[in-house]
Parts: sequence; structure tokens; C-alpha cells
Amino acid sequence: MTRALLIPPALPEAILAVARRLETDRHTAHVTGECLADLLCGRPRRHYTLCTTASPRDLATLFPRAVPTRAAGVVWQLPTAAGPVDLLPLLDGRSIEDTLSQRGLTILAMAWRPVRDAWLDPQGGRADLAAGRLRTVGLPEQALERAPLLALQIARFVALHGDVPEAALEAALGKLDAASLERSPAVMRGRLLRTLISAPHAGEAVALLARTRLDAALGVRSKSDTPSLLERAPEDPAIRFAIWLRGSKPGRFFRKHRIERELADDVIELLAAHPLERNFSPRRRASLERLERIPAAQRSALFWLRAQELEGAPEDAVSALARRDFDALLDAFTQHLEAESERRRASPLALDGQGVMDTLGIDPGPRVGEALAFLRARVAASPDTNEAATLRALLREWARQDPRGQSEQQDEPVG
Repeated sequence: MTRALLIPPALPEAILAVARRLETDRHTAHVTGECLADLLCGRPRRHYTLCTTASPRDLATLFPRAVPTRAAGVVWQLPTAAGPVDLLPLLDGRSIEDTLSQRGLTILAMAWRPVRDAWLDPQGGRADLAAGRLRTVGLPEQALERAPLLALQIARFVALHGDVPEAALEAALGKLDAASLERSPAVMRGRLLRTLISAPHAGEAVALLARTRLDAALGVRSKSDTPSLLERAPEDPAIRFAIWLRGSKPGRFFRKHRIERELADDVIELLAAHPLERNFSPRRRASLERLERIPAAQRSALFWLRAQELEGAPEDAVSALARRDFDALLDAFTQHLEAESERRRASPLALDGQGVMDTLGIDPGPRVGEALAFLRARVAASPDTNEAATLRALLREWARQDPRGQSEQQDEPVG
């Protein structure tokens, strides 16, 4: 992979104005980190980072709207027209060079001073970024020992941009054990995993985690077809986590990495129904009704996933039996939905003409027929709406949008 870099990067005027304000007050202002990498690659940014020699007190004076977002004023955030900018003061007499030397990856160990168009790139980060190559600052084993969370940050870069770790780095990832990875904050692990699984190259990242056995350290038993399935899967994180966690213990995984409960519950529900042909019978109406109660989006995802799995399964007796059972379930469920739809369409409205007149306060006339036609159309489109209370609410909303004839007697001349 090779990329053309934008040099100098296109920095929004609002962020450049912040840098100028700092430099005018005799402080340096450097764009650093992932923000700079994205700008060089022309990737969109909604959040910016400036490293500065200004102290927390200086920042409070220069930018009254800035607020500290970390203890001891380590990071300040300033709203701008281009998006928020994080201001990172160099504390304890540290220089920008000291800060760059502590970055885990070379592509993050660059700094650009936009007011002077001056560059600091002691580790060759720009060349690595252009090549799509991931290297650590210093020896990979030492970098991972200092910051085990770097392993997931590397996988995240692979997932987001298709970057490739150099051979020595991938070998070092394979030596990282679960205990080391668990020293990192669980909340941070969860955030990185959440981003990773939703990213465009999630399949490549999961393949890297499998090759280096980091998936096992995370509590995942990867299947051989997972990377290819992820490459074709919808971007829904619940579906993608379900693909990745097949055969694993999803509840333990989500608790271990502090991933939000709502997403975890969705994934657990999906996996509880997978594979469909083992959990639902095509010959039992109650089973088909239970399948129908699964939300339509999740149900479609389950059918898609199982069809994809079986398409890539080996040609043996076990797979042939699974395909037969899956096809039978799909046919039976399709027929069940069609029959239920027809039955609901044929059902009488839960609200008759008298109910329409009582709801709208009108007398017999064409308006009643119009209202009944409206209700029939709504019920045909959504059979579940055929309940008296629901129909009354729909009718009132319809009348508010088109109030003509709502008490036809009011339109008659008086006397």
C-alpha cells in the first residue's frame, strides 16, 4: 500500500487561528498524534489536537472558553467552528521531542508547527504513513511491555485504514500474554474493540488478532470464516460482534471489556438464536411465531449470517444436513409470514363506522367513508395497528392534518 500525503496538511482556518493565538503569545503550537496522521492522509477530522508550551494558566487566560477535561490541566478542550480542539500543555519542563519519544507508533511520533510550517519526524513516521506500515518507536517488545494497550491500538489502525504491522511487530504481538493485556484499563479496551469491529477493515484486524493469538487473550474463539464474513457484513456492531463471538462466551467477553450493556444484550440475543435451524422448527407453528417475534432487522441478519456460513461450509454430510434444515426453515417461515399477512388483511377493522363518528365527533356522511378507507390502508400496511386504541390515535392525527368535515354541522348556515 502506498499513499500520497498532503504536505502541508489542510488545517481548518479555525484551528490555525488557535495556533496563531498561541504563537503570538510566544508559545509553540504543534499538531500531533492521530490528528496529524489523518490530516496528512486527507481523512476527515471532527476533533483536533495541539501540543503547546503554554501552561494551564496561560490557556485559561488566552482561551476563556477552554475547559480542562483531565485532572491537573493535562488536557484542555476548546470549541471552534471546525470542531473541538484538545490543547495539551507540555508539563514538568518536557519538550515536544520528549513527548514524541513516548509515542507507541512512529506514525504518531510526528509533529507539525503550522504557523512556521516546521516538521519534527525523528522516527520516520511520514514514510511509514505513506507506506501504510505500522512500526513502534523503539523495539516492539519494549513498546508493548510499556503499554500493552498498544496491541489493540495497532489492531484498530488495521481495521480503520488497512495498515500492516511490520514483521517484527507482528511477532512481538504474538508474545503478548493475556495477563499483560488485562493490565490495560478495561474501558479503553472496550472502546478500541467497539471501534475495531465497526471499521471498514474489521476482517483484517480480526485475522491479525487470530494469527497472534490475541483473540484468545481477549476471550474470543475465532472461526476460520470470521474475517471473510466481517468483510461482507453490514456495519451494525451487534451483527459484527455476533459474527466474531460465535463459539465464545459473549457475556463474559462484554463484562471483561466493559462494553455497553445495550449492545451486549443485542449480541447475546442474536447468538442465542444462532444457528436458526437448530433453534426453530419449520414444523411447529409456535416455533415460527417465536421466530416472528424477533425484530425484523435482527431476523434478517440471522438469516443472512447462516446463509453465508453454509455457503462457505465444506461439502460433507453434516453441512448437507444443515443446509437442508435451514432451507426448510426459510421456506416454512416465508409461508408463515405470507399466511399471517393475509389473515391480518382479511381481519375486520377494530373500529367500525360508529367508532369513527364517536372518535371524530361527526355525523354520518362521506367523511366516515374516507376515515374508514384511511384506516384500512394503514392496517394493510401495518397489521399490528389493528387495535381500537391505536386506530383512534391514528384517526385523530389524520383529522388534525385534514380537519375538513370534522363536525359537518358547523359548516351549515345558522338560522
